[in-house]
Amino acid sequence: MTKIFLIGIGGFIGTLARYCSQLLINKIFTSRLPLATLLVNLAGCFLIGLFFSLSEKNVINNDIKIILTVGFCGGFTTFSSFALENYNLIKSDNIIYMLIYSGLSMLLGLFCVALGIWLGKSC
Repeated sequence: MTKIFLIGIGGFIGTLARYCSQLLINKIFTSRLPLATLLVNLAGCFLIGLFFSLSEKNVINNDIKIILTVGFCGGFTTFSSFALENYNLIKSDNIIYMLIYSGLSMLLGLFCVALGIWLGKSC
């Protein structure tokens, strides 16, 4: 039960971090692409890769890994928003932007996971 509570706290913090990050990004940048969600998803991909690799090296224990990956990253990343934004881009006949957004999210997300794992392993 304690682990569930800690995951919930991690999720709460991740959700607030996502909301604040998106407010800040939207304030700084204007774009036809959903740039705030893209940047948050890339940051989340990097962090989950980093936390995963640090747990493999026993820098963080499995309980902390679960709190950070399931809790924080689960609250921080926004792939449900990603899907809805793609739907809205298609619905508004912005197919090219949907393809750019989806492609960047997938390719750069995988790169950021690998970068996080590499960085975690090199610590």
